[in-house]
Amino acid sequence: MSPDASGEYVARMRAQGFSDMEIRDALASAGWDVEQIANAMAADAAAPPPPPQPPPRVAVSPEDRTERPPIRTSGPGSSAWVVVMIGCLAIGLVLIMIFAAIMVPVFVRAREKARQAACLANLKQIGLAQLMYSADYPDRLPDAAVWPEKLDPYTHNAQIYKCPSDERTSPPLWQGNPVSYTMSAACSGVDLKTVTSPDAVPLTYDGAMVAGGVGDADFRHNEGANSVYADGHAKWILNTGWGSQWQTPAGAVAPPGATPPPAMAPMPAPALPPPPTDLIPGADATEKAKAVACRSNLKQVALGMLMYAQDYDEAYVLADRWPEAVQPYLRNNALYVCPSDPLPYRSQLDAILMSYTMNQALDRKLLGDIAMPAETPMIFGGDALYGGQTNARFRHEGTAGVAYSGGHVRLVPQADWDAWWQQQPGSGP
Repeated sequence: MSPDASGEYVARMRAQGFSDMEIRDALASAGWDVEQIANAMAADAAAPPPPPQPPPRVAVSPEDRTERPPIRTSGPGSSAWVVVMIGCLAIGLVLIMIFAAIMVPVFVRAREKARQAACLANLKQIGLAQLMYSADYPDRLPDAAVWPEKLDPYTHNAQIYKCPSDERTSPPLWQGNPVSYTMSAACSGVDLKTVTSPDAVPLTYDGAMVAGGVGDADFRHNEGANSVYADGHAKWILNTGWGSQWQTPAGAVAPPGATPPPAMAPMPAPALPPPPTDLIPGADATEKAKAVACRSNLKQVALGMLMYAQDYDEAYVLADRWPEAVQPYLRNNALYVCPSDPLPYRSQLDAILMSYTMNQALDRKLLGDIAMPAETPMIFGGDALYGGQTNARFRHEGTAGVAYSGGHVRLVPQADWDAWWQQQPGSGP
């Protein structure tokens, strides 16, 4: 073997990782003498190093041929990361449960507050309809046993008789519609003028039957009940104060749990509204017709005033702008003019033609603060926007049309008008 070939042979063996000792032993085993081995080793040392050989190929099974990601000890996908995420989810669920435990009662109370407000609005409309009924039936309230039927011509909406919080499966029905409210039997057929303290006499309230008394209230609104009173204002009463605040029309306090008897036998209402009392017998038919039209105007204006008060915290309007404030409830400016007034004045804001005057003592006053609504003038035939005794004008044969705080309207002779005002402290001419 030539020195070049022997040197190349030794170089390949070294490239494969054999040591010099192993190369010498292999060459000696092949029959090389010492000189040949030394020459081969020397030739390999003088030759340039051979290029690196690729690593030997290892057979790989088909299952292992896909590239596998390296095994990680942290980060997404690792066991530690999964444990951390499970812990975060558990904490989140606990926080959500705590938040729900706190907020659900709040939401329930808020929902009940909304229902309570809707119920109060229903009772305000019912109370207003009862006052409208009494204005048509000589100041008499309807029969408590059939009050939904009597009020239907004034409401035309059976839905207002249903309280949103009344979840009874078998409430009293009227024409197939549930009735959630009770009218006080003590007020059945009562003359509003005889009620001593209208602001303390419950008229209709959250109850269990159509007609009843103090023991028939249903405290379905946050442990309280809504009620509309004989003066037209409505409010919520806590169950602990219900019995102590109950009064009959005659002023008696009902014992707790008792149903007060009617103050008088229910007076059957006529089928049609009776004609107005003839206080001007000497007038001709034309003047009587004008007086009737004036009464009708005053009745509608008075109801507009009460509707305004119910919408604005149970308070009367500012006296210097009452026509404009009541206008959205009337939508007819002709109602402000008496047919017997040849020279109506004009309101301050919109210059509406006017024949009626607001009692200045009611300026911004609360409905519940009127001691005797059935006797307190609210709007009357007059010559000023607001005023008192001396501003009245007796255009109907010595009588003036007067709408009272209770919602009823009468023609009042001048002598009776002056006598009432003289009984009021600080209200003389």
